Amino acid sequence: MSRYPDFHSALIPALWLVQNELGYVPPRAMEELAEIFKIPPGHVESVLSFYTMLHSKPVGKHLLQVCRSVSCMLNGSDELVAEIEKYLGIKVGQTTQDGVFTLLTVECLGACGGAPAIQMDYDYHENMSWEKIKGLIESIRDGTPR
Repeated sequence: MSRYPDFHSALIPALWLVQNELGYVPPRAMEELAEIFKIPPGHVESVLSFYTMLHSKPVGKHLLQVCRSVSCMLNGSDELVAEIEKYLGIKVGQTTQDGVFTLLTVECLGACGGAPAIQMDYDYHENMSWEKIKGLIESIRDGTPR
């Protein structure tokens, strides 16, 4: 906290550290952070829920996020989500039974010129088609480099 001009600025890095350790930020961790930062638990929860990079429930080993901005939607992101759901056997917000993939939609990946865009873990992919996404999923499943 001493690294920041205002110690409240350390909340996001603290949430990130918890998530890196546990895979998500459980309610008890939110309560503990509220105590440490001397802020209401609701404030911690509001910060956690605002950022799509932070998770309040467990996610799969690989996080597949599909942009749902207007540009991506106009270029077929809704259809891509439907194909992914069908292929993985899950709905948005769910994780595959084997715990490998979690599918989410996000408001904007900042790639309007390359719509539709997705993010797989920390990697951005633009101009996506179902064939490209399926190939990406399969490369993760069989362990080949992406």
